[in-house]
Amino acid sequence: MCLSHWIDFAYNNEEEGMKLLMREKFSGHECDPKKVLEISKCNVLDLVSKNNEARKKLSDLFTLIASSIITVYGQKLLYLHIEELIEHDNRQLLSWIKKEDSIDLGNIKEIKESHWAYRAIKEEKVGDKKGIIINSSELVDFFRTALATFGTFRVQMGEDNLPHYFFTYFILN
Repeated sequence: MCLSHWIDFAYNNEEEGMKLLMREKFSGHECDPKKVLEISKCNVLDLVSKNNEARKKLSDLFTLIASSIITVYGQKLLYLHIEELIEHDNRQLLSWIKKEDSIDLGNIKEIKESHWAYRAIKEEKVGDKKGIIINSSELVDFFRTALATFGTFRVQMGEDNLPHYFFTYFILN
């Protein structure tokens, strides 16, 4: 794989649709030998390093976003809402969330009681939802952990330390 060629779209929105697409002749491609050689020299550690660097920059970006939210909405309360994702008949509640993509926070017993995740999980439900008010440092910590304004987290809980999955998101009030 040379990664030096654009991928042709396999969709055509014209009236004849796929029939026309099947008749079209796609452009040929020849690998660029320089690119192939460059990729073959690629070190896995370099990719890991670049991934870590990108995650750090993303984390810094979300810290900046959190600071902006705090500045703009400083007097407004920030709510972190949490919903447990429960399986029914071995099907996840939300099909677009993959278990393996959830952020592992470890065992609930090892999380400080003052931590936003512990407080949110242990909060009593009001209606069908539960949430907590968070402060600015917790907002920054959430952004650095989730690398987003929402996230799916996994926590081991209960007598059997079974994993529980939670979807968390922010609401400004």
